[in-house]
Amino acid sequence: MQKKPSIYDPGAALTNPETRAVFIADALATDHAAHIVASIGVAISAFGAAKMASLTGITVADLEQLFGTHGDPDLYRLMKVLHVLGVSLSVTARTQ
Repeated sequence: MQKKPSIYDPGAALTNPETRAVFIADALATDHAAHIVASIGVAISAFGAAKMASLTGITVADLEQLFGTHGDPDLYRLMKVLHVLGVSLSVTARTQ
């Protein structure tokens, strides 16, 4: 009898700020805006969209729209979400 393949859920590993930081940093390294935003959306889903909405004051519907595949969050709401996720952005000089 063959085992059913399991479906990988990337959000299942995003249980603490450290793993969320690595996940989002990897997305940032791609320089692909849609991928970055969608990755933050995965972190929000893993955290709990309803809980995130409660802690940020951003509705679940807005979170889904802003941090979906075609989302484009403003800096204010991005920073609120990252704060609740326990991560922060930093800037370094780009090496060429």
